[in-house]
Amino acid sequence: MTATETTWNVPLVDTTTATLRLRAVLSSKVLVAITQPFSIDSAPPAAPKASVSSLNPTVEKTANIRISECGDIASVLVTLTETRPTRDQAGWTGCSTTTPLSVDLSEGDGIKGFFVWSKDLIGNVSTSATSLSVNVDRTGPSIQVRLNGGRTAASHFIVPVEWAFADAGGVAKVRYSLDPLFNGVGWKQPAELPAHIVFPNQSGSTTAYIQAEDPLGNRTDAQATIALTLTNPLVVDLLAPATAKIYSGAASFTVG
Repeated sequence: MTATETTWNVPLVDTTTATLRLRAVLSSKVLVAITQPFSIDSAPPAAPKASVSSLNPTVEKTANIRISECGDIASVLVTLTETRPTRDQAGWTGCSTTTPLSVDLSEGDGIKGFFVWSKDLIGNVSTSATSLSVNVDRTGPSIQVRLNGGRTAASHFIVPVEWAFADAGGVAKVRYSLDPLFNGVGWKQPAELPAHIVFPNQSGSTTAYIQAEDPLGNRTDAQATIALTLTNPLVVDLLAPATAKIYSGAASFTVG
């Protein structure tokens, strides 16, 4: 007896009581019938119950996806398009409610969308996907500083200043200093910044340094420079010790 292979189109129905009956006539003209019960599963699973479990918005280059229920789902796949994958497509991974999926996020800020598909043990692929998105923000706030109404020079070392900060996720904190290293300078809310900057009491070019951060920690640095031409600098001189007047331990002085 020679073994042969026969193919058969399985009907697109779901049943646990299907029966395959094979009838063969042997060389001895003896009729042989073989019956084999089996199940048919042609129904695709539902789209997986998935959610983004990592920080969103994020500055990271990857995002984590959590599957909350597997059930009939044996494998899951994340794609960047809504094109339905095939059962043999690369990237399918076993469904797990404890181990999150990791998705690479492309460069640049903005909404990054992706789709999570499911596949059952037989290989049926879900007809739809769970659509998820992550907001990527890797850019610090914008900073605009106008000294002395936008002029490039001032005749007094106390200079009026206008502050403007903007960020899609909000501005968390700001600070300014005449020291580019910001030594000992704490952070403030934008509304707490002063209306004037006190520069050194001397003529010449001078610079204020500004920093701003958004809630994700993205930081922006800026600076504003102005030329001071002081026509009457404030000078404080203590009187000579021989003529100084002392009242309760305080010395008088002249301003001029």
